[in-house]
Amino acid sequence: MTASVRPAAAAPSIRSVRILALPMVILLAVEFLLGMALNLFVAVGNGSAVAVLSSNPVLVAHIVVALLLIGLSGRAVVGSFRYPVRSLRVGAALALVSSVAATLAGSSFTFGGQNDGASYGMSVAFLGVLIGAFLLLGPVEMAEAATPLPGRSEEVRS
Repeated sequence: MTASVRPAAAAPSIRSVRILALPMVILLAVEFLLGMALNLFVAVGNGSAVAVLSSNPVLVAHIVVALLLIGLSGRAVVGSFRYPVRSLRVGAALALVSSVAATLAGSSFTFGGQNDGASYGMSVAFLGVLIGAFLLLGPVEMAEAATPLPGRSEEVRS
């Protein structure tokens, strides 16, 4: 019998993680617009979560976008540990922690009395996700220089 030899799978490119920053930035723009619409034009009533959510499609969209941001940030964190680029890991972790913090602050704001502190927490955490997304984008030249190519030594090009 002949053993079949499978070629080794190509290592995923660092761009597979960096590419997550683009949909994150787009979703952040959507999230900002939905949040401003909620703040300026929608009255979020008091009551049960089901009653509040069923009467506010803009709020539901805002929550869905927040969950998508958490998912993208989590995927970036997992992918960032394949590469020896610290800014990639920091950006992904900052985006994940900040998106979770913004979602928790938003839940507190919506279902806990709409206090100013929770609103401020959402805005600060929003900036954290934005900064994390920009760190994910980072300078590609440096990231590619830090990632050794197959068949080359691990020294970093200057």
